[in-house]
Amino acid sequence: MLPWLSVLSIHIPTYFLVISAICTLGVFLLPWWAEKNGASENTASKLFLVILVTGIFGARLFHVIFEDWELYVSHPISILFLWEGGFVFFGGALAAGVASWFWLKKSGEDFYYWADLFAPWMALGYGLGRVGCFFNGCCYGTECHLPWAVKFPSHMNVIFPFVPRHPTQLYAFGLEVVFALILFAWSLRRNSRLEPFKNTGLLFCVWIFGHGIFRLIMEHFRDDERGGLYWGWSLSSLIAFALIGVGFWGFWARLQKSKKH
Repeated sequence: MLPWLSVLSIHIPTYFLVISAICTLGVFLLPWWAEKNGASENTASKLFLVILVTGIFGARLFHVIFEDWELYVSHPISILFLWEGGFVFFGGALAAGVASWFWLKKSGEDFYYWADLFAPWMALGYGLGRVGCFFNGCCYGTECHLPWAVKFPSHMNVIFPFVPRHPTQLYAFGLEVVFALILFAWSLRRNSRLEPFKNTGLLFCVWIFGHGIFRLIMEHFRDDERGGLYWGWSLSSLIAFALIGVGFWGFWARLQKSKKH
């Protein structure tokens, strides 16, 4: 854990620094990736801005409503303290996805084309973002005594305030980064059996399906306080189940459509 970085007399939240670095890289890398794939750099830059702004809003809104509503009702000004953390990825992804759909439709662009183009980067960005969670000490797992266990705070044990836990953030990082590399390899293939799958939404649906499975794995080991349970499941687990279904159905539907063309 390293929640703060100190440079001289300046203290910087590590989580905020990691997320800022990821967003900054996206500003440069996504237009380059678009140009490399024969797409518009300008459209890629604008789309990333839409994703960034609406994603931050949606991620924060989900955290406020579903994870710590009582705190923010009593101290509403703290909603603006973004540097303290408190974001829900699924909330950001949902808001960014809806906003992107409408923006691309208004701009006369194909949503599925851009979804396929951005899919590997979404996987990579999510994975790198979990590194910020690891340093911040949030999103930790259940207690364990495996060789790779990491000590995180325990709010229930005052005698031993730090207990060894599953580093669920690193599990998510490893799974998603490896998945991102697979998606990048798929996206870069030329003149192969994978070529008909490109730019049809299939790559995007594969990411949705895979991310849902990986998120369920992470949720199985998580032990941090993130709001109430619904039918014995966390909200993130329920959304992950939905993503698996949507990804599977979407892949089948887009595959059938691509075969007709």
